[in-house]
Amino acid sequence: MQFDLLLADAYLAFNGNQADYILPKEIHPTEQGHQALALLADNALKTIKPDPTEFTGGEGTMDNPYLIKTAQQLDNVRNYLDQHFKLAANIDLSSFAAEDNKGWRPIGNEEQAFTGSFDGNRHLISGLTIKRPDENFIGLFGAVSNGVIENVSLENVQVSGHSKVGGLVGSLNGKVGKSYTTGSVTGVDMIGGLVGNLAGSVHQSYSTSNVNGNGLTGGLIGKAVGASEVVHSYAAGRVTGTSLTGGLIGSIEDDNAVTNSYWDIEAAEQANSAAGIGKTTVEMKEKNTFIEWDFQTVWGIKEGESYPFLITYEPLTIGLTAAPHKAGVSEVTIEVEMNRLENNLVTKKYALGNVTLEEFANAEKGQVFNGSSFQVIENGIYTVYIKDDEGNEAIATIEISTINPYKFTIISNGYTEEKMLHSLLKTMS
Repeated sequence: MQFDLLLADAYLAFNGNQADYILPKEIHPTEQGHQALALLADNALKTIKPDPTEFTGGEGTMDNPYLIKTAQQLDNVRNYLDQHFKLAANIDLSSFAAEDNKGWRPIGNEEQAFTGSFDGNRHLISGLTIKRPDENFIGLFGAVSNGVIENVSLENVQVSGHSKVGGLVGSLNGKVGKSYTTGSVTGVDMIGGLVGNLAGSVHQSYSTSNVNGNGLTGGLIGKAVGASEVVHSYAAGRVTGTSLTGGLIGSIEDDNAVTNSYWDIEAAEQANSAAGIGKTTVEMKEKNTFIEWDFQTVWGIKEGESYPFLITYEPLTIGLTAAPHKAGVSEVTIEVEMNRLENNLVTKKYALGNVTLEEFANAEKGQVFNGSSFQVIENGIYTVYIKDDEGNEAIATIEISTINPYKFTIISNGYTEEKMLHSLLKTMS
């Protein structure tokens, strides 16, 4: 770590109080001088800033968070627990381990919790491995106090600890939103697929991790205390424990704090939970199971095939333009701008008229087009429909009024358009 410290001459820093702060005929400080020097040192330490190479960019503020692109940069977060961070790339932690060879060392602990914010920014963290069966406060983050964790995608975690163990956070007294884990989480008590011990809120998150503990064990949350809140979340992994074990939550003080949250009773092999609603696997793959969930901007689902998943893209959008713009043309090209790569799209269609999403869902409605444009020869309103590989859909319309249906565009036998038109009009007269 590089320190940017303000160095000062202690004698001059006493600002005219040298007689009180320095022993007569000595260079040693008095008791008051010791206190003044301690204050000077404290103020100097507050100027510590990260080495510019510790992060890709940013200043650690909410408006300009530090940007993280590597496993080492993610590890550096532990040195600045009250700062703000955002992922700028996918990160593989499968070969990253602390010097004690016990895998990842959790960010924040009981004595010094993470108090800042961390935005996963729809990037993936894979291969998190923690082997600390005798330690507490275990997860990607060990302890979070008044901090905010959001948009974190954790896949293939292998996490083991003793108490307060979660795939994402061991002990949460803050907020987690739009995050998920897959893999396995193991411990003794207060063990959860996402959060081990909850004293805060979890919104729009899920875990399909297999969870194993003795007591206070849940597919999503091990134990929820105080004014905890779980909203629009679910669990769908196998859950095993000897006591106070639940498909969604192992133990909770106020089950009214859980809103429209579910667990798969078949996958969990648990018919009970301290709170939440148990559903069959078939029901967990049906959109209408999830009351008041946002399947437009937050969740996606492949009906009858998948559990709900968090939309990892920005909301699907379409921009339409037409060329040429001059009147009297015989054909117009409609350009389609989409915020997806071509290989992330499964359907692209257009139709003449105002057409709804539901109508396009019918395979017989609309004309499939390739690339990012298509040609039309009629005036009117055209509707464009696209669907991506996460099941997100969008439509947009554009009105075309510049086409002249009587304009000749074919030149045959040396006749120009004007000659052909003149000949046609003469014949008609």
